[in-house]
Formats: sequence, C-alpha cells, structure tokens
Amino acid sequence: MTKLVFLHGFLGHPQEFEFLKSLEKNFDCVSLDLNQGSSFSLKAQAEYVKNKLDQLGIHKAHFWGYSMGGRVCLELYKKFPEICLSLTLESVSLGLVDKNERNERVKKDSEWAELTTKNPKLFLEKWYDQDIFASFKKQKNFPIYISLRKKTLSSLHAQMIVEASPGANADHFDLINNIKVPVLALVGQFDDKYLQIWGKLIDKYPQIAIEIIKNSGHVIHIENPTGAVNAFKKMMMEK
Repeated sequence: MTKLVFLHGFLGHPQEFEFLKSLEKNFDCVSLDLNQGSSFSLKAQAEYVKNKLDQLGIHKAHFWGYSMGGRVCLELYKKFPEICLSLTLESVSLGLVDKNERNERVKKDSEWAELTTKNPKLFLEKWYDQDIFASFKKQKNFPIYISLRKKTLSSLHAQMIVEASPGANADHFDLINNIKVPVLALVGQFDDKYLQIWGKLIDKYPQIAIEIIKNSGHVIHIENPTGAVNAFKKMMMEK
C-alpha cells in the first residue's frame, strides 16, 4: 500500500494526526516525530526524515506537512525529490526573501526561545494568544492539546524555533517552480494571515492546487480534519 507520511509543526507531536489517519484508509499512514535529533535547521530535519524513512524501508511516499513540517517537506523535496510522490502543505509559508524581514524574524524567534527557557508557562500562553490560533483556541479539545504541549515542551523547542526560523533558512519560492509532483496548499477559512500569503501566490504559481478549508483556522488537521482529507482525496483523483 502507498505510504502517506505526516510531519507535524513546531510544538506538535505525531499523535495529533491519528484522526486524519483514520479518515484516510487508502494509504498506509506514518507520522514521524520531528522532536528528535541534535539540529533543527530545515536541512537537518529533512535529512533526519530521510534517514528515518530508510530505516522504515520507505523509498517513496506522499508527504503531508503542517506549518514547520510543511517547510520540512519542501526541503525534503529539494534534497531528495526522488522519494516524493506529492506534497500537501498545510498552513505553510514559503519563507522570507527580504533581508530586513529575515533579520527581524530571527530576532523575534530568539525572543521566543528565551521565553521558552525562562518561563515555559508564559511562553505557551503568549504563543497561543497569536491571532492565527484564535479559532484553534475555541476547539473543545484545545485544553487537551495544551496539556500535552506542557508535558513535551523542552529546551529542544527553544533550539528548534531558532534553527528552523524562516529568517534563518533559505526560502522556497524558486523551488516551487521546479517541483514535478502534485502540490496541494491547505489554508484555513479563518486564517487571515495565510489567506493573504497564498492569495498573492495563486496567479504566480498556477501549478499549485490551493484549497480553502471551511470552518478552520491555522491548525486545519485538528479544526476540520474531514475537510482537509477531502481536499487531499480531490488532489489524488485529479493528479
């Protein structure tokens, strides 16, 4: 059976894709844990994923990445295109080009990292107070996810947010033009920031299928997993 590999975002965990896996029964689904290793640049994480897949005997797969996990998917294709059958990018940015924006993002992520170390509880409160998580916080299971994050938050996340920062890694705008496999971008209906980001890219990258998932914000796979899976199935039918 064809493999579908899920890659979680910053602060995430493989367990959060379990419901998606139950909905998508046409694939052998695998969720990898990115909270491992000693280096967390996108390049290092892509190499980690490739090594894990080699250990599992997986030589080709469809990839679904959320947020940071989606940027790892793009880096994985950049380094190992032969293993990618398709890319599903959930709430993913293609990075930053402007030097000032990159420097500002590095500075901001360094401040997040410092707060993560000094006051983990306050960090989580402030992190999820960001506008992009407004609809996620309204989910009835939100306390469960926060409880899990409190248990798993560690100094590695402080390192990860700095090393995986969009300001510290190459952007993927040029890469998109050279991707030879189907690419699906999922954007939540209530995620104003990413609606704006991808709204500017629709005409520029017509080869990307962009689906706006209703009744969801930034964390689509939790807020509306059925809508996300239906968009994925549509891509599989059309490719």
